[in-house]
Amino acid sequence: MNQKTFLFISCTLALIVLSGLASAANIEFVPTNLSVSTNPGTNVTVTFSLNNTNSNTAYSLDWTQSSSTIGSWINLPTLSNAVNNTLYNSINAILSVPAGTLPNNYGANIRVRATNSTTTSYDLPVIVSVRSVPGLSISQLTALTRDQNGTINVTNIGNTALTNINLTTSSTSSRITPRFTANSLNLAEEHLS
Repeated sequence: MNQKTFLFISCTLALIVLSGLASAANIEFVPTNLSVSTNPGTNVTVTFSLNNTNSNTAYSLDWTQSSSTIGSWINLPTLSNAVNNTLYNSINAILSVPAGTLPNNYGANIRVRATNSTTTSYDLPVIVSVRSVPGLSISQLTALTRDQNGTINVTNIGNTALTNINLTTSSTSSRITPRFTANSLNLAEEHLS
């Protein structure tokens, strides 16, 4: 084999290999990113589609490298194979958002590793917006009677600081007049640390 023939065959093989690598991005998420809003202490379902645009290759799928900066994925897709040239609709993943999570935007990522002769990872970024949910809990520690002072406990059970809380009293008895004295009333920081 002369040098020109060898060079021609080498260049042709290189082009074939490079064209195969150029078409490696055959798995597509639809849409390409997601935003969801939820309350703390809930599970949020993320729904998307997955498209295998390669007309010649089926892929084995692995979802276990999905991640989140808040909570954890409690249910990842069960789709384990992507047949060539097929769109898979209504794929679900469920993210658990812990109770007491502060209101903010958090990042999560659904990652699928697609394997045929090589493995390539594809990512679906998800923005999780946790809403502000104020809440108070009042419990009686000591009953209020004619002969003894009563004690209540007021607790912030929401995920946001509370300010300007106004406690009022009412009584149907002319012999008992309830009054509040604040021993330690800090509803802004009680539950949020």
